[in-house]
Amino acid sequence: MATYLTEIVKADGLTLPRIVWSLFKRQPIGFVEKVYTANRGLADLGPLIPAGTEIRFPLDDVEAEQKSQVVKLWD
Repeated sequence: MATYLTEIVKADGLTLPRIVWSLFKRQPIGFVEKVYTANRGLADLGPLIPAGTEIRFPLDDVEAEQKSQVVKLWD
């Protein structure tokens, strides 16, 4: 079962990549596309997302990428 973070856009004129960056402080490869897939109709709003829009972010993808970026200097 997937885990989601639900956020409501608080300001007008934000793009989805900007919202992702402000929430996660990084932009995993392909994550914006996965957010659009998890939120039907979000792409129909255009590039600027209006305030008050509810967006679901799939957290499993962010956590998986975070684990894959761990660098071990010693075994």
